[in-house]
Amino acid sequence: DARHVGISQGDEVKVISPVVEVTAVAKFTDTLPEGMIFMPISFPSTPVNQLFGTTLDPQAKTPALKACAVKLERV
Repeated sequence: DARHVGISQGDEVKVISPVVEVTAVAKFTDTLPEGMIFMPISFPSTPVNQLFGTTLDPQAKTPALKACAVKLERV
């Protein structure tokens, strides 16, 4: 998917959620399904947790802290 919007391996990208955007470096893999990205939470330089809002799920009454919709843009 990233290649379809002109993002190449090693490019700096903006990861944009409905709440905030963070920057990261694009690294491609064949192990994820098309349309999905993965970002580890262990790098302080890329504050992944900020991408998630604090709105509570109506049924679980907990915030969604594991997955959210994002858009990628090349920096």
